Amino acid sequence: MWKPSRTAVRALTAVGAAAAAILVPAGTAFADSGGAHAFGACDAGSTYELNAGPSNGEIRIGFKVSTPFGARDWTTTVSDNGTPVFTDTQFVAGGGFSYDVVTVDQPGSDVITVESAFGPVACHATVTV
Repeated sequence: MWKPSRTAVRALTAVGAAAAAILVPAGTAFADSGGAHAFGACDAGSTYELNAGPSNGEIRIGFKVSTPFGARDWTTTVSDNGTPVFTDTQFVAGGGFSYDVVTVDQPGSDVITVESAFGPVACHATVTV
């Protein structure tokens, strides 16, 4: 049975890591079927994912942060066209947190912005629905 050398394994690992970096760039946003999605890097090793889409006269918003920081109070604000529609502070023991928010679908496009932070670490995400 063939067994790859350590050099071959390292080369394949490096190629795989480079391909993953190309496929998932930080701060990516896209839309499909009326919904919009964004994902990327926050400060200091945390990551975010934002999903928003229309549903029966409402905009349903899902926001998730994965973080290596534990024992922190994160404050999150969700805005629709610049108007805050949700604000909360929650203690995060570790790993991350998520929110599901529903707001009224405004006439025309809705620019959904989410800001979440503790101290100097912040996540900022924006999508247009």
